Amino acid sequence: MPPQHQSVCSIMCSERLWRVVRRHTPCSGSRRDAAGCRLGPWAASLSKDSEPNLVLAIDVGTYFAVAFQFRDEAGFHEAFGDALGAALEDLGVSSEQISIDVAAVTGLPFARLSDATLREALNTVEFACGIELAYHADLRVVQRRLNEFPHPLPPDFVPEAAIRRLFAGSCIPSPTSSVKGPLEM
Repeated sequence: MPPQHQSVCSIMCSERLWRVVRRHTPCSGSRRDAAGCRLGPWAASLSKDSEPNLVLAIDVGTYFAVAFQFRDEAGFHEAFGDALGAALEDLGVSSEQISIDVAAVTGLPFARLSDATLREALNTVEFACGIELAYHADLRVVQRRLNEFPHPLPPDFVPEAAIRRLFAGSCIPSPTSSVKGPLEM
């Protein structure tokens, strides 16, 4: 994770999203289960071109993408947690670990996003999301596809691979990792 984001775990919001959520404060005490959390801080944006009221969020350290419908400020954290839980479940992360990361994200405070690199990463995710929405209406499928999209963030470059590495002890192997090629024994 870039050093400028290590100290404070928050949801850093693009200007469009910040205007909507800046006055909302998550329930106090909901960050109690943050011990053991492996994701965050997050950068998030309210989509400009894609489906109306679509929030796209990426984990700063892995660029792992989460997509969900924005309904109102009060339901933001719950919708974020639901989408995150579904994305981690799709990768085979254990239910115990999912509970920890979902509980942590539901209590994160909002902050203004000032990092240009993260803004550009969100723009890239939004572009890819627009393409995926042309083919899939199910946001769960869309976010799965977004996490297969490469980013210039080593060592993994692909968010799905980064998540599998980060959750190695509580994640099932990818379908291709256990298949041996013709020259492997």
